[in-house]
Amino acid sequence: MTREIQKIRELESDFVIEVIGHTDTKAFSKGACNSNLDRVLIDYTNNNQGVDPIACDNAGLGLARASSTARFLKSELERYYPDLISGLKIVPYSAGQLQPRTYELATRFLDQDDETRRRIEIRISLKMDNNQQ
Repeated sequence: MTREIQKIRELESDFVIEVIGHTDTKAFSKGACNSNLDRVLIDYTNNNQGVDPIACDNAGLGLARASSTARFLKSELERYYPDLISGLKIVPYSAGQLQPRTYELATRFLDQDDETRRRIEIRISLKMDNNQQ
């Protein structure tokens, strides 16, 4: 991936790495769950000290996975490629259970434990400024 980032930097310096967390369609349940995503996700994703995120639904689980991956990616790039990370934006997102591997929108709820849908997707996109939106 670092080669891809270096190639894109040579062509275009204004880009963002999007990390998207996907889940299966199995209903997510931990009994009486108390999500802490609203309180801890920003600090966690930015490698600040704090507690691990707790998700209580698939959308939250996808975001927690993406945040964990973004955190790891940023830390590894800072460690091994400090010049490459300068000004680089890494943003976590969740697709939850909405996108199977076919990249079509899921059309119905299936309470299925499907490990092929659990994944992290990494996209490199050009950043849009306010005039392009």
